[in-house]
Amino acid sequence: MNPPAHIPHIPTRTDGAQARQRLLDAALRLFAAHGYKKTSTREIAEAAGVNLGAIAYYFGDKANLYRTAVDSACCNTDGGVIQPADCTPCLDLTQPLEAVLHQMFVMFMTPLKQGERIQLMMRIHYREMVEPSGALVENPYADMIPFYAGLQQLICLHLERAAPDADTTRLTQAILGMGTHFYASQDMIEALSPGFFTDPEGIDTLAARLGCWATGMIRAEQQRRAPPENTP
Repeated sequence: MNPPAHIPHIPTRTDGAQARQRLLDAALRLFAAHGYKKTSTREIAEAAGVNLGAIAYYFGDKANLYRTAVDSACCNTDGGVIQPADCTPCLDLTQPLEAVLHQMFVMFMTPLKQGERIQLMMRIHYREMVEPSGALVENPYADMIPFYAGLQQLICLHLERAAPDADTTRLTQAILGMGTHFYASQDMIEALSPGFFTDPEGIDTLAARLGCWATGMIRAEQQRRAPPENTP
């Protein structure tokens, strides 16, 4: 019995694994260049150098190949897919503020080590915002919700707020923007600072610095909210 179409087939033979990876690579490039609707499965198979039937064999259908190709761009150095919710368990609120923020940014920035693959994924993301394919989740920002909620919870804790107010929301968005900038502006960053994304250790350093700078922003807001000292 064949597996359901929505469950990708993972071959055990080395040549099969290579064919599957070629399909993912070709699909990511073609979907980024032409969009979901204007890219045919035949074009993908030809670019990957495999039989057209391989797409059905490994992925079931075009939509599942699309989803898998996008997911494959967001993986860590061990090849495991990073789920957005993975950012939330990092919030050990007993740890120092900078340590928590550092770990959050490590999780958030790690996909940038994928280089060109993450750039292609972002181009697909932009296309989805303009011309939704219907093959991905309805809300293109759904994967950001766990990260945003966890960050806002952390900020409220350190500002001694039971619930967010306007400025905690502004601060959460500002810190979130520090990370998303490096995804949304990759082409500009590379043009201004060639080779910025080519050093994995540099990306780890970036995560550490972002954690440090975000800590400073929260500390500044704490100071701004502190009651004025009485002067004689």
